[in-house]
Amino acid sequence: MNDVQLRIDEHGKGEFFIEENGERIAFMVVRIHGEILTAIHAEVSEKLSGKGLGGKLVAAMVDHAS
Repeated sequence: MNDVQLRIDEHGKGEFFIEENGERIAFMVVRIHGEILTAIHAEVSEKLSGKGLGGKLVAAMVDHAS
């Protein structure tokens, strides 16, 4: 499984996401404003539910915030 990637635009809007074979299989929409990082919404592909992908997204967000 691929690593979590992060994409943030110049306005602080973005997402942590995981892709596999060119398909986005999990993502977490985030907003960064100053020193505040807020998770807005997260989804994991139903076929991969229970595989720990949501936890990987959260761990990547925490690492980024540290």
